[in-house]
Amino acid sequence: MLLLLGVSSLSCTWLCAQASQTGLDRNAAPVWTQEAYVWQRRPGPVLELAAAELTKSGSQLDGVALLAAEVSWRAGRAEAVYSEIDYKASALRGQKRVTLVLRAGPFAGSLEPGAPACVSLRAVLREVLRRARAGGLEPAEVQLDYDCASSRLAGYAGWLRALKADCEGVPLCFTALPTWLGHGGMKELAEAADGFVLQVHALEKPEELGLIPPLCDPERAQAWVRRAGELGRPFRVALPTYGYLLAFGPQGRFRGFSNGALLSSWKADTQLRELRADEAQMAVLAGRLRTSHPTHCSGLLWFRLPAEGDTLNWNWPALTEVLRGGTPSAVLSAHCIQKSDTTYELVLGNTGTASALVPGALEVSWPETLREQACDALGGATLRLEPGARRAVFTFPLRRGLPQRIEPGRRLVLGWLRFEGRGEPLVELTP
Repeated sequence: MLLLLGVSSLSCTWLCAQASQTGLDRNAAPVWTQEAYVWQRRPGPVLELAAAELTKSGSQLDGVALLAAEVSWRAGRAEAVYSEIDYKASALRGQKRVTLVLRAGPFAGSLEPGAPACVSLRAVLREVLRRARAGGLEPAEVQLDYDCASSRLAGYAGWLRALKADCEGVPLCFTALPTWLGHGGMKELAEAADGFVLQVHALEKPEELGLIPPLCDPERAQAWVRRAGELGRPFRVALPTYGYLLAFGPQGRFRGFSNGALLSSWKADTQLRELRADEAQMAVLAGRLRTSHPTHCSGLLWFRLPAEGDTLNWNWPALTEVLRGGTPSAVLSAHCIQKSDTTYELVLGNTGTASALVPGALEVSWPETLREQACDALGGATLRLEPGARRAVFTFPLRRGLPQRIEPGRRLVLGWLRFEGRGEPLVELTP
């Protein structure tokens, strides 16, 4: 069972515009591009951070896809909450291309183009385009992310044909789920739009604590991409950068998930696990898709750009490394840093490009010329002092099942030690 999430949407291909204007050369290999989502209703800070980080790293994005409106349904009609986008902002104007995304949740009513649902959704689309153009921005495409049941894809195609009439030449694309590929309505749906984005990631409901499916399985993803290529329509592939906090009961039964916060409904006996998009694994998958993909597949769209407070998402060092075609990795080092004549701080740092789990233990030892006076653990660590062996062992217990993690470029102060005498303490990492 797939949990269809509000954060699932992605943007479509640069080739959509070309297909709309000049006709698609089905034998031509499209240029491979990489874009990313910004999934905040106030995207300004994320775009500003992206501009700074990309300039600093020398990496490039070929565009961004902005959440322009979120649609809910009331009495069979679309009601929209519009994002607060400053279309005149330099961080947005500096993008090579901008996609505007309409996110719409499940709808059980009529999908007829003349029914109130489609008529009101068309009004939302027109308003999104009006706001962008009033700010002086002409979008490269519009993309609809609608949670449609597989059995209703033919009706969804009717929506897309009606919406396309309101796009005024702007390519219209949609997000596709892998489960749609085996349904007869998918071909009609793909032909109704200028292209689609194949989302190969989702949170699949775990059956129990020990059986947590990955957000994205590389082998399944590649098989879905090959199958999507058989449709003969322009498409891109969406890959994940995000993660979830999963909650399980004492017997290992799944209780729910969140984007990182502990929910008040989770009892004290809840066991927690992190489910993340593995940086190195996704980098390898991205490389494979870049070098071997169907003719009509033109690139990747990463979900989503790093943002302050988005604790389970990738950080910028990881994303820029992947954009350059590299594979992120963690580089951990631990040192005792002298803070005064007698006091040292135990510091763990990560100078790599991927996040890392804090080691199970750090062992500090010292020569005979030093005599310990006092020590203590910080940051949730525990301490075992062995004076006769001239050793202190700092360990890091799980917190409700969660290990401690250190992000690239960060340092953690895990304890301190005070000595008398001359010499330097040494630190060893223990897995």
